Amino acid sequence: MLLSLCMIVKNEADIISGCLKSVKGIADEMIVVDTGSTDGTAALAENMGAKVYNYEWNDSFSDARNFSLSKASGDWILVMDADDILEPSDRGKVLGTVKNAPADVDLYCFRTLCYSGKAPSAENVLINLNIRLIRNGRGFSYKGRIHEQVCPSESNKGKYKIAAADIRVHHYGYLDCFVKKKDKRGRNIALIQKELDEAPDDAFMLFNMGNEYLTLGMPEKALLYYRQSFERFDPAAGFSSSLLIRMAAADGYLHRYGDIVGIAELGAKYYPELTDFVYIMADAFLRLGKTRRAENLFKKCVKMGPAPLNANGSAGTGTFKPHFALGGIYLAEGNRGKALWHYRRAVKYCPYFTAAYAAMAGIYTGENMQPDKIRKKLMRAAGGTAQNTAFHMMLSDILYDRGFYEQALKSAKLAAKASPENCAAYYNEGVCLFYMGKYREAYAALLKAGGSAFVSRSAFFRMLCTILDSGIKKSEGVFFEKKARLSVLQRAGSFRAPFLRA
Repeated sequence: MLLSLCMIVKNEADIISGCLKSVKGIADEMIVVDTGSTDGTAALAENMGAKVYNYEWNDSFSDARNFSLSKASGDWILVMDADDILEPSDRGKVLGTVKNAPADVDLYCFRTLCYSGKAPSAENVLINLNIRLIRNGRGFSYKGRIHEQVCPSESNKGKYKIAAADIRVHHYGYLDCFVKKKDKRGRNIALIQKELDEAPDDAFMLFNMGNEYLTLGMPEKALLYYRQSFERFDPAAGFSSSLLIRMAAADGYLHRYGDIVGIAELGAKYYPELTDFVYIMADAFLRLGKTRRAENLFKKCVKMGPAPLNANGSAGTGTFKPHFALGGIYLAEGNRGKALWHYRRAVKYCPYFTAAYAAMAGIYTGENMQPDKIRKKLMRAAGGTAQNTAFHMMLSDILYDRGFYEQALKSAKLAAKASPENCAAYYNEGVCLFYMGKYREAYAALLKAGGSAFVSRSAFFRMLCTILDSGIKKSEGVFFEKKARLSVLQRAGSFRAPFLRA
């Protein structure tokens, strides 16, 4: 048997199928260790062909992971979490890697694309190198209650190699919805504190604690832990470049741009190949009003390009982010031509870069270009991506924000045609039609958007439609109090809601 998937789970019924589907067909067996689910996760995994084992949770991710490794029969073990999805186009690379692995390589790191915020976005992705493939039977195990690390056995120390593979795993577990649902911050802080109680000088755990407080929006407290970690700074440690990046981020929250420049200079000294530090320095100089220095550094980022495969960092610091920043500089100086050139380059590297398309739309609007032509130009800038549902939804939002309801409606209709189950597309349709004064058509479209996150919003606009067009027959189950109807009517004349998609 070549490849075993190993994962530990708890109450992951809403997401585990995505992970298992992403590896089904390349993993010879799927090992799922359940640490106490009550939502049917285990049954769902079994139905998808996984071998499920129960394990009593003891506040140690390492213990649970090691239990999962003990059940693997494959020559290689693929380690994933329920909130991971293997990049579909990289599936073949996984098999190629394990089939052609040199005899002295026992561990492979993949690039983990960690998404945060309200929704996955290429504009806000951290790229971490994580060990994902472990050669079975060589004595490797995990250590640490949390942020567990793969460690060799005593007999294998210094006798193995780690390699990096150009394989991507999308990690969604730190999106706001998952963090809130599982109280990850509270859980993580408690487990990290246990580690620090036993080893107060552990630089890695001090770094991890800082990350928790930074995510909670407490930069001062985050910096207390980051600085303690930095006192034990080892440039060769795998997390050290990330430590400097996070310190700069915390200072950014506090508008300490001079301090950021110092951190970025240190980072560039130790990690000259990592574009992040040049980008961080450029951004700090821009905020300090030193535009020409910032411009030159952003150009340097473009010349450097993406960071090497074996480096942690942020997506786009050598591609779309500096191009977008240069576009902003030139736009502020009135050079619309140069600004447009850089915005187009930005979307070439990041086809769903909403801010760049919005900036282009703003320039075209300022030139009094007709809305239909603006839409066509934005679609042309996207190239082949313009046939994608996600692009049409993004374009619908941008055009809506400009008040171009007819053009936003066209894009929403294309999205709905490509994905008939997409409630967001029908919601966009309905709201655009509402502002075009086509209340009956709006009502019909909004009825199709009554699922999931759009129930209340769709009902609100349907209520407005029934008020403004008395000929609309109210659908069963939609009732409004007279007082509420009057209140809505009083503010309907000036009301204009954003799409506000979840």
